[in-house]
Amino acid sequence: MSQGDGEPFVGLLAVGMCAAGVALFVGLYRGGAWMAPRLGFRRRPNPWLRWGGLAVAIPLTLTAMFLAIELPSIAAVVATYGWNAWAGGVEVVNKHGLVSNGETLGPFWRAAIGAWILPCWLVCLAPALIWNETFRDPDQLPDASKDRMKA
Repeated sequence: MSQGDGEPFVGLLAVGMCAAGVALFVGLYRGGAWMAPRLGFRRRPNPWLRWGGLAVAIPLTLTAMFLAIELPSIAAVVATYGWNAWAGGVEVVNKHGLVSNGETLGPFWRAAIGAWILPCWLVCLAPALIWNETFRDPDQLPDASKDRMKA
């Protein structure tokens, strides 16, 4: 299966997968924000805890974002050829799905390699965002945001 085999829907599939991943992240993030006060989590403005936690969360987030670029490619190789092939050095060579053994991935995995990077990045960014939101001082916000935080 080569790149020009009449599979023009790979780009549309990738856009759909990316949109589904972003919608899932937004839904989970907003659902968590809605549930947190109901579960007893309250905002605690503490600058030392906020910046100390961010000093740990930001390097972890950047590392996870770097690894998230490789995860779809690894998943494609493992799902298509198995763990032994991946351990033996088979890897995706380019964004078009060319594999180091000379074959080409199917349209689903070619779309997934490009589409799931953004949702993976959002998931990696979530802990730092949640930490910042939890320990942020409401006095540093504009007046409209303060009214929403009181509720």
